[in-house]
Amino acid sequence: MLRNRSIANRTAEIAFKAFFRNSATMKLYLQLGGLSIAAVALPPFPVNVIVCALLIIMLSVMFYRSWDVFATSDYVQLITYDSEELHRAGSMMVRMLFIPIGILMGFALGLAWLGWIVGILTAAGAMAFGLCVLSIAGWVRLTRA
Repeated sequence: MLRNRSIANRTAEIAFKAFFRNSATMKLYLQLGGLSIAAVALPPFPVNVIVCALLIIMLSVMFYRSWDVFATSDYVQLITYDSEELHRAGSMMVRMLFIPIGILMGFALGLAWLGWIVGILTAAGAMAFGLCVLSIAGWVRLTRA
């Protein structure tokens, strides 16, 4: 999946696969993705931008919590990890979970607003905002630990 075979990349891949192998989390991911797209596409213009921003923040919290479940699991406890590598793996896994939903939410926001060209631009903007939120949330988590 990821080209670089570092410890952080392999751990992020394992966490990503474990997230989707659990049928409950996969179902939750698909439901939240579909509901997020609908929640962004249906309201009028100023409301859907606010809803999109709040959903990005909510999804980042949810994805970091799912990382916490994996990071405290018995599998991870068997192997000794450097805390920096574990933090890097968590950030990577959360980004891999966010990117598909972020692109679709941003595209739905622009598509409902002005059309498919604006949808592509708002998808890029939503991704930039989402990755910024994920970076800030990761930094806050790092400073709290």
